[in-house]
Amino acid sequence: MLDKEILYKALWALALIIVAYKFLPYLFTSIKESIFGPTQDPNDIDVMIKREKEKLKSQYLIKDSNLIPNELYVGDEKSANTPANGKVAEIYRSLSWGEGELHKETKALITKAFGYTLSDTKVSSFFHLIKSKNYLQYLQEKNIENKKALVNYLSCTLIFHIMIEENKEKSFDLTDKIAKRCQMKNSVFQLAFQLKILENLKLKAPLKDDKKFVSTPILNQISQDTLQGAIERILQKESNLWASDINHFNEELSLYLKEAEIIAPLSPLKNKHDLEAALNILGCDENSTEQEIKQSYKKLALLFHPDRMLTTTKSEYLAKLAQKKFNLIKEAYDIVNAQKK
Repeated sequence: MLDKEILYKALWALALIIVAYKFLPYLFTSIKESIFGPTQDPNDIDVMIKREKEKLKSQYLIKDSNLIPNELYVGDEKSANTPANGKVAEIYRSLSWGEGELHKETKALITKAFGYTLSDTKVSSFFHLIKSKNYLQYLQEKNIENKKALVNYLSCTLIFHIMIEENKEKSFDLTDKIAKRCQMKNSVFQLAFQLKILENLKLKAPLKDDKKFVSTPILNQISQDTLQGAIERILQKESNLWASDINHFNEELSLYLKEAEIIAPLSPLKNKHDLEAALNILGCDENSTEQEIKQSYKKLALLFHPDRMLTTTKSEYLAKLAQKKFNLIKEAYDIVNAQKK
């Protein structure tokens, strides 16, 4: 009899354990949700969009995320009754979360023109930014009415902001893809973009050369208010160029390449026998022929020659950087020559 009672109790205990194992997690989840709200799947599209949205609100100091800007205007037109303003309001309404027509065409153009595929979440989030900051205000009416021009502009504006993000985070996925397409060194292209931003900062006093011509990413050191001023200044100047032809995005950036070439770092030489670094400085490798090495040296020496700097730059600081590069290139060429003999 005693053995049966123990067996029954053991079976009941086992049953209770099984029930508890199966249902207690649901009970705890229910209690947690009643106190803290429902748990959200971090991979749910709405949750991802909300997360990106909050990130943009914080990063770009967006105060109201839902309303179309109160003051809609295009170019110099500030009347709320102009046809252009009606079109702008219509466009802003269409830049909603999800895959609208503008969303799809912008995403496709970015992939085609820049070799970069954006997630739907990223595109939707940046459309929210464009709407919140009223970025269509910089477009001429003809570009507002032209769908192709509008998609060009939206694409360039998204790319522009992502490149700023990458500089601040020191992670250059998109920037390096564009550099490759332009057949530019990654470091040079990164610094050209940074120079463009720095030259458009609205400051009480201009940046000194040693603060502007730096070889490392520094946009994360600039306040968002100040950075936003530079963004708006560039958009005012270039929006309609971008709208007319997406290739103008890179063409306008190319204006800063010469200065970026000077400040981009070269590999340091460890000693007078460092052949690997010397070849790297000359843009060559161990398989390069003597003629290829000589041609590369001449090209670089001409680019950074002190006499050339006297006519191409007004900055003494840049001229000194170029002189140091010229000396390093010459030293590298001497090392390669000595070891190739």
